[in-house]
Amino acid sequence: MTPTKTPHRWLSTICALLVIATLSVSLNDCLAHGSDDHKHEGTSPSTYQARKSPHVEASSERFEILAIFNQGELRIYVDDFRTNEPIKNAKVDVETDGIKSSSRFEKSSMTFIVTDEALVKKLNQAGEHQLIFKIVAEAESDLLAGTLLGHSEQLEGVNTPPPQKLSTYGYITLALLALGFFLFILRRKKQRSQIDLLEKHGKEA
Repeated sequence: MTPTKTPHRWLSTICALLVIATLSVSLNDCLAHGSDDHKHEGTSPSTYQARKSPHVEASSERFEILAIFNQGELRIYVDDFRTNEPIKNAKVDVETDGIKSSSRFEKSSMTFIVTDEALVKKLNQAGEHQLIFKIVAEAESDLLAGTLLGHSEQLEGVNTPPPQKLSTYGYITLALLALGFFLFILRRKKQRSQIDLLEKHGKEA
């Protein structure tokens, strides 16, 4: 006689398939979000890298920028807001508290760098620094503003990476794994009971 699958075995199989499907969707979701980064060919810093140094972000209908102050220089990433492509041919100036500085373009990193001593000295001071960025690219120009925090405020409590939150798919996977484990234990108990019953009948015979 061919044994038929019990409902528990069917549920275990379904749970296993659901776990595999959930993990596949989670992986695809991660890969999809991974393609949303700035297109600086691997030079654009991650969110955690930017948090380790004083930085400022700003955007307009035309441009978006990320400026990071580190190791005596202000490095500015400039992207086209509409296409997310890095801006190459542009003139980028920075002003804070009456100090005006021009940047130079670094082709290898596709960034604009400011190393003016007066600006660097100012940004090394603790506290908030209001920065104004003037960007001129071809026939278009724009002004962007943002606040950069000094080292003492920015670096407080960022020595460890930010905690990772469990996604919805992660919770679903854990729930399915727990259900599968429960069904496995239940099935083992049932098998144990059947074996004990068979042994009891064998002894009586």
